[in-house]
Amino acid sequence: RDVPITVNVNAAPVPDAGSPGDICFGQSYQLMGSGGVIYKWTPSTFLDDPNIYNPVATPDRTTTYSLSVIDANNCPSLVSDQVVVNVTPPIKVYTTPFDTVVYSGQQFHLLATSAGTNYVWSPATGLDNPNIPNPLVTAGVIGDDVTYTVTATTSAGCKGQGYARVRVYKGPDIYVATAFTPNGDGKNDRFFPFTVGIKQLNYFRVYNRWGQLVFSTNIINNGWDGKFGGVEQASGVYVWMVEGVTLDNKTISKRGTITLIR
Repeated sequence: RDVPITVNVNAAPVPDAGSPGDICFGQSYQLMGSGGVIYKWTPSTFLDDPNIYNPVATPDRTTTYSLSVIDANNCPSLVSDQVVVNVTPPIKVYTTPFDTVVYSGQQFHLLATSAGTNYVWSPATGLDNPNIPNPLVTAGVIGDDVTYTVTATTSAGCKGQGYARVRVYKGPDIYVATAFTPNGDGKNDRFFPFTVGIKQLNYFRVYNRWGQLVFSTNIINNGWDGKFGGVEQASGVYVWMVEGVTLDNKTISKRGTITLIR
């Protein structure tokens, strides 16, 4: 006769991927899995070890991790469990001025704005306080070219960086080139006075050889593109005149010639 046989069926293990995490870009989050003795996390991207129950994840974007397990009876899980690690991207930091030209000894403020609450500027050279969003800068010697990096941090520890370049020239003064090439190559396409320590431009004018005014502005860094009435002007020599007011209310006036090269 038939002898009954008892077959014990072990229940499949149920994986638990743990609690979701919220981190800032550049931070890490430790996953905490359970439910087995052998663990497999996928994807393995940004994990220090995908085959342990508690790997450290350092994702650069929000990532969903899945966990499968095998128990002590060598039974695999039939389903997987998921956990999401939310990553807050780097905060944006805006700086003013972003790129400026000053004269030796000139004082002015840098300003960083962001969602951050704490600020650190580096290097601290010339700054009255590198740990505030708006330090006072005292410009160094002629020829200095310093790029300041400001790191802003939120109360949650999220960070972002901004940059501000400060170049030191002899001044206050107005510098004007001797030639320009308005050919659309992105290099030397506009003719404008290069101001150092000038707070206001009274006028900048360009005349052709017949004394006709072909360009005029009172906006700093606004330049002539080599056209008049929408028409490209011929190669040759043009006369310019400029007048500006310094930070200490002195007037600087200059005139000269520029060669337009095509």
